[in-house]
Amino acid sequence: MEKEGGFFFLSIHAILENYEYKLLTKIYMIMKKILFLCASLFLVQSINAQISEKPSVSLGEKSYLYLTSPSLAANDNPIIYTFVTNEKESQTEITIFDNNLSVIKEFVAPYGRFERTITLYFLEDDGSWRSSDLGVSDITSYPAEPYYDNPSAAIDDHPALLTQTFFNDDDNYEYIVPIVEKGNWEYIEPTGDEKYAIDGYAVVGIKVVNDKGTEVCSLRTGARVSEYDWEVDFYTIGDNNYLTVGNEFYKVDKLRSSLTKVAMPERFSVSPKVARRNTLVNVSFDASDSPRAIKVIGGNGMECQKINVVPGTESVGVDTSRLSPGVYVVMMSEGGKNVEKCKIVVR
Repeated sequence: MEKEGGFFFLSIHAILENYEYKLLTKIYMIMKKILFLCASLFLVQSINAQISEKPSVSLGEKSYLYLTSPSLAANDNPIIYTFVTNEKESQTEITIFDNNLSVIKEFVAPYGRFERTITLYFLEDDGSWRSSDLGVSDITSYPAEPYYDNPSAAIDDHPALLTQTFFNDDDNYEYIVPIVEKGNWEYIEPTGDEKYAIDGYAVVGIKVVNDKGTEVCSLRTGARVSEYDWEVDFYTIGDNNYLTVGNEFYKVDKLRSSLTKVAMPERFSVSPKVARRNTLVNVSFDASDSPRAIKVIGGNGMECQKINVVPGTESVGVDTSRLSPGVYVVMMSEGGKNVEKCKIVVR
């Protein structure tokens, strides 16, 4: 009976100890949450105090910060910027920040909105054109939003609305805007089976402008219809800078701040020159009885693909499904020597 009584009191003691342990544990967890909450409130107050001291940190409607590649900046640091379209004032407001998010430069890029009437024509089997009125539409001369690729530096699809080093080496910031002119224009698709008649305004080229509003260089491309037709991208291959407008390549001369179209051999061509991944790129050339091969070379100089050309063949298709986005050289070899080459871009 004493054993049973002792066991009973021991059990009560154990229960009390267990309850006390659980109670202390619960109190500890509550205190931990309170301390965490206090620390969080203190952190928020500290951040708010910093923001009140540095108004540039409070971005407001400029809620998206963009960073270019350091390769496009004069001091080897990314260009940190925001851009906001002000429809009321017809301008894009650009703000550039330092690494502490303090404003170092602000400027505006004016733009316009222009109307035109477009008629689309389809080529019929009998050679005639069937028209389809697309009605009235408008285009805007917003700054272009290119992307920057540099395969040798493993840079892929970096936003590049602004640059300091791509077109020259001064300290100004440059950007690209379309050249818009009024007239009657005709644009034929590269496939040759569609054409557009434009009555009104059309994009006829691009110009590079710096943050002071001064034109750095420009080029005329002929009338373009859709935004994709004048879509601009930047590429660095080795020591050379290139930009594409639609499917056309231009080399940048930084000493003269000029653009020169890269001519492709007439008897050796690729289409499209700028292809989405999984798109088949067609390579056309004159037929030959000699054994030849088409090679695709990546930005690192490595061979990515090789296609043996059957004698008498005038074209082959390059499969881009296994190619990473970037710039590639398509090369033809004949008799062990490279005889033709051109560049393609895979996005």
